[in-house]
Amino acid sequence: MKHILREEHQPIRIVADGTEEGMTGEQLELLVASWRATTGRDPGRAFEYGQGFVKPTNWAGSLSAGEVLVEVVPRGALALGEGDRQKLDANLGEMLHMALGAEPLSIGEGEVNLNGSRFERAVEALCELVLAARRGRVLRAYRVREETTRTPKGTLRFPAQAVVALQRPGLSACRWVELSEDIPENRFLKAVLSLVQGRVGGGLRRRVDEALVAFEQASEAADPMLEHERIELGRLPREYAEAIELGKSLLEGRAAGILAGSLVGRSELVFLPDLFQGFLGRIAQGFATARGMECHLEKRGRHLSSWRSGPFAGSRLVELIPDVELARPLAAEPDLILDAKWKAIFPASPGFGITASDVHQMAAYALRLGCRRTALAYPWLGERSPFEEDPVMEVESAGGSISLTVIAVPLLWEDHGEIATALAEKLDGLLAA
Repeated sequence: MKHILREEHQPIRIVADGTEEGMTGEQLELLVASWRATTGRDPGRAFEYGQGFVKPTNWAGSLSAGEVLVEVVPRGALALGEGDRQKLDANLGEMLHMALGAEPLSIGEGEVNLNGSRFERAVEALCELVLAARRGRVLRAYRVREETTRTPKGTLRFPAQAVVALQRPGLSACRWVELSEDIPENRFLKAVLSLVQGRVGGGLRRRVDEALVAFEQASEAADPMLEHERIELGRLPREYAEAIELGKSLLEGRAAGILAGSLVGRSELVFLPDLFQGFLGRIAQGFATARGMECHLEKRGRHLSSWRSGPFAGSRLVELIPDVELARPLAAEPDLILDAKWKAIFPASPGFGITASDVHQMAAYALRLGCRRTALAYPWLGERSPFEEDPVMEVESAGGSISLTVIAVPLLWEDHGEIATALAEKLDGLLAA
């Protein structure tokens, strides 16, 4: 099998002959189909097309396309040494675990156990998602049940009732409708938990047992993947959808590593912008909890404009959805708006490579939401930030200037507590400015 290794945004040539360096058009179609089938996402954000080439964008992992295996790593990862490459893989795994966690992260207290294998972290994340989902809503569906009972229930079934009255006097052939937990979603999650139960031990085994108890009313699934095909993810609450997709990854053996070369066979597909945003959101939640503040992630319902006249008069448009908002309890406006950008920054460049659209976006957030403190966070492939002090841009407006801080988030930290504490200190500084 041909092996193509690329960083995100590096082009892969489209060639006529599969023996050349690159892939054929047919293999590209298979690659895109594999992406869609594996992730359920629109491939429009995962591939950038050009004249005679395609660039994988915003994801890491590996995909098979016929006789070609395409492996993608974050931008800059191929230039790292083996030790830093392994550290990046481990840290992305920790970020994924933290982003999937159901409870706010306790900053600096070390309550999130990220030791052990990537598989164990994935199992722990699955249990947290399942238990959080069950606390919010127990999935059930109406079903028709037919049974011979001693006490009449629902309606009598004819002609079955006539036969039962003759053969078993005192019993009734009944039919009724009831809510049941024996549905594909619950059967699938029960099957995944049963599978991983024997592969973990200690406290994690008890956690799996606790999650399994929640599915006692669901029957055993003969074929979990067949149950998965019956599930409509778009109709489920977020925690259930994420738990089911993580469970599918565990069944397929895709929860053992992230970067190419971190395991034998396929590595896990990770959509990097979502990973980075979810990771920073969790840290912001923990920060807010520790300081008695409110943290809103992707809060909806605010718009930049509305139609004053015309056929759609009164309707609103251009919704504003910041990644993170920190506010004092019951405050009308946020104290800080933070947006995560999975993009490269260039400290030696006068504008650091920050786009005008990013600045315009933050200015729109600040002006509409009445907040003068904003920040953009970018990943940085190093052990520490390239800035001695985070640079601050002043954005002029008729109502006064808006402060926009640029934060570089190092991805090669030694310990998750180290990066969580460093980011919490940055947030403290921004709020005090």
